[in-house]
Amino acid sequence: GASAGASAGASAGASAGASASASASAGAGASVPRKVSGVGHLNNPRIELGLKRRTSTIFSKATLSKSSSVGGAIDDLDLYGEMGERNENYRKNMAANNRLSIHENGKDGENSIFEVDYEAESVLSSKIEEKSSGFIHGNFSSGKVKEIYLKSKAFVIKFNTDSTILAVGTSDGGGVELYETSQFHLIHTIERTSTVSALDWVEFDEEMDAKVLGKGGDNKNSQLLAVGSFDGFVKIYCINSATDDVTLVDSFQIESAICSMSFIKDAATNYAPRPLSIATGDRNGNITIVNLGEYVDMSKNAKRIRILDAFESPVLSMTFGFFESNEKGLSQFQDEISIIMVCGSRNGEVIASIIRQIGEEWHTVQVLFRLERQGAIRTLRFNHDGTTLVVGGYDKTVLFINTMLWKIVRELEVDGTIQTIEYDPYNRYLLLGSRSNVMTVVDTSTLHTIKTFYTQGWVTSISWGGNSVIAMRSSNQVISLILFEPIQSLGITLPSSRGEDCSISWSTDGRFLARTLGSDVLIADSRKNFETIAKLSDVAVIDETEIARSVRFCEVEGRQDQLAIVGQSGQLRVVSIRVSVGKIHQQLKASIFVEKDLRSVAWSPDGKSIFTGGRGGSLHILSATTYDRTSEPINTGGRIWMIDSLSQAAYNDVGEYAASFAIAITNGRNICSVFDLQAKEANIEITRKRTVRCIKFHPTLSVLAIGDGSNEVMIVDLVGERKLASFFVDGRVNSIAFSPVGDYIAIGCDENIFSIHETTTFKIVQEI
Repeated sequence: GASAGASAGASAGASAGASASASASAGAGASVPRKVSGVGHLNNPRIELGLKRRTSTIFSKATLSKSSSVGGAIDDLDLYGEMGERNENYRKNMAANNRLSIHENGKDGENSIFEVDYEAESVLSSKIEEKSSGFIHGNFSSGKVKEIYLKSKAFVIKFNTDSTILAVGTSDGGGVELYETSQFHLIHTIERTSTVSALDWVEFDEEMDAKVLGKGGDNKNSQLLAVGSFDGFVKIYCINSATDDVTLVDSFQIESAICSMSFIKDAATNYAPRPLSIATGDRNGNITIVNLGEYVDMSKNAKRIRILDAFESPVLSMTFGFFESNEKGLSQFQDEISIIMVCGSRNGEVIASIIRQIGEEWHTVQVLFRLERQGAIRTLRFNHDGTTLVVGGYDKTVLFINTMLWKIVRELEVDGTIQTIEYDPYNRYLLLGSRSNVMTVVDTSTLHTIKTFYTQGWVTSISWGGNSVIAMRSSNQVISLILFEPIQSLGITLPSSRGEDCSISWSTDGRFLARTLGSDVLIADSRKNFETIAKLSDVAVIDETEIARSVRFCEVEGRQDQLAIVGQSGQLRVVSIRVSVGKIHQQLKASIFVEKDLRSVAWSPDGKSIFTGGRGGSLHILSATTYDRTSEPINTGGRIWMIDSLSQAAYNDVGEYAASFAIAITNGRNICSVFDLQAKEANIEITRKRTVRCIKFHPTLSVLAIGDGSNEVMIVDLVGERKLASFFVDGRVNSIAFSPVGDYIAIGCDENIFSIHETTTFKIVQEI
C-alpha cells in the first residue's frame, strides 16, 4: 500500500515543477503583480494533504475512455457531497447511440421491479432515453440490464481488477466461464471436474511474475486468476484480456475441499507483494499458504504447501489488509508493512492475526483479535482504507469492527443469513447479499438502506465492476447485471448554445440547488424530488427582459442560508432560504443596484463581504450586513467574466497572509488576476496560452484551478506561487468544480462532455 501511494505521488510530481515568481516596483512605487509561470512539484507538505489520496486499480482504461453526448456545451458545474457521501452525482457514464427502455413489470409494496430491454453494443455505457426518478435523497433509478443464463449452477462470481472480464465459477464440473464486459459474451470456459468454490484476481507484474511463473510473451493486458475447488485443487491462470489467451501457470492441491481462497493482497487497493502467495481455507479447518512458482508439475508441490493455522471447523471466509507496523505497536517490525489476515469459520469464530514471511515460510506473528458468534461466518470485508472490518453470517447481523481498537462499533440487523458483502469502488455503498433472496444497498455514512433488489434465489455472490455495473448471482443458473447509476434531469432553457447565462450553486448542506432560468432563479429541494420550492420572482419584482447570470450560496457558517444573485439589470439581490417546522421560508434581504450588466458574484472567505463585477470591468465590494460599499470600485483592466474567493477553511489555515490572494478574477484575457483584499489591487497575475475561461479555489487549500481556451487545466499553489500540475481535456474549459473535500475535480468543456478527475494524478475516473 505504501509503495502504491508513493508511486502515485511520484507520477503526479513528475508532471509538476518549480516556481518562478518575483515582485518589482515601477514608476513612483506602484506595485506590479507578480507573474507565476514555469512548473512545480506536488510534494509540498501543505498541498499533499488535500491532493494526495489512497490509490486503487479499479478502473479500466477501456472503461474510462468511454464518453457520450450530453446535447450541448457544459458551461457550469457544481458538485455536492459530504465527508461520508462524496459527490453523488458523478456516477453516470453513457454512450451516444445506445438505448435502454425501462418497463415497470410489477410492484411489491413500495419496491418497483424493473425489467430492461437492452439495445446497444455495450451494457457498461448505455444511453437512457426515458429518464426515471434518479438520485433523490438516497433513491436510485436502477434495474437489471442483462441476465446471463448458465448451463450449470453458479457458485461464485468475480470481476477482474479492471472490470474487463467477469469470471463465473460453477458447480459439478461446469468449470469457470469467462465473459467480456462490453456485451457480456462468453469468451472462454476453463474446464474443471469439481465445483468451483473460490475465485480471485491479481494484476500480472511483467517484471516479477514473468520470472517466477515463467510466462513469456506479451503480458501487457494480462491478469492472474486463481481458481479453487472442492477437490482441493488450486490452479492459477494467466489471462490476456486483449487476446483472450488463457494459460495455466501454476497448480497445487491440498488435502481437503477449498471453502475460501485469496491472494495475499491488500483488499482495499488490490496491491499484492511479490513473489505472489495464495492462502486457502479448507473443510478440515486448515489455513494453508503457498508461494507461487513455476510448478505446474504436481509432483513438485508438496514441499511448498505449509499449514499456517487451524480452526475446529471449516474456514468459510478470509480477507487481508495491510497496515504500518508501528501503528500496531510492533517494535520489532518498525517501518515495515504488516499483513493482517482475518478468517471466519463455520463455528462462528473470527480471528485476526498479523502474518509475516520469514525466508520461504509464513508465520503468525501476533493474534490481534478473537470473536465468537452464533453460527457460521460466511463473509469478511475491509473497507477502502482498512480502518473497518465488516463481518456477516448466519446470525443475521452485520458487524462493523474498528481495526484501530479492534472493537465492534456498529451492528446492523438484517433479514436472513448474510452470504456475501461487497463495497462499491468509491466506498459509498455496501452491498449485502442474503438467503432471504434480496440484495440490499446500504449507505456507508449512515448505514441506512437505500435500495433493495429482489431475486429468485439466494444471493450468494456479488461483484461490483466498473461504470456502476453490479454482477449478482440471483438464482441457481442466472447472473443478473444491474446498472446502478444516479440520474436526474432538470430542465433549463438557455438563450445561447454557448450557455454564458447558465449558473448553478448548491447550498453547503446539499439540501438546495439554485439555478438561473432566463430572468428568474429557481431553487430546487433535493429532498423533494428536486421540486422547485422557491423562485426569485416570488419575493422580487423582475423585468422579464433582464437575464440572471450568476448565483452563489454563501459557504461561511452563520450565512449558509443566503444566496447572492446578479444579472444584466445590475441589481445585487440576496435571498435567505430557511427551513422551519418542516416548511421552507424565502426572504429577500437586499436588492441593491451596483452597475449594469453584472456577470459574476462571490462571497469573501469570512462571509462579511460580497464581490461582484461585470462588463464595466470594476470589482465592487459590498458589506454582507449593510450592503453598503466598503471601498471604491477596483479597476481590473477588462470586463469581469468570473470571480471566485478563497474558502473559509483555507483562509483560517493560512492566517492574515491569505488576504493577499483571497480573490481571483478572469476578465476575458489570457490572464488570471489574484487580488489583495487589504491593498485592493492585483497581487499575482497568472498567464496562460489562451483566454482564461474559468477558475475555482480548492475547498480546503490555498490552491487555484484555472481552465483556459487551450483545453488545459492548471493547478496553482498560491502560498508557494508555483504550478503544481496541469492536464488537458477534450475541449475548451468552461467550468470547474471541486468535490467538497477536494479529492475530485470536475471539468465541463465545449465538446458536450464533462470529466471527473481524482486529484492525485488527475487521471479521469468518469467521463460523461
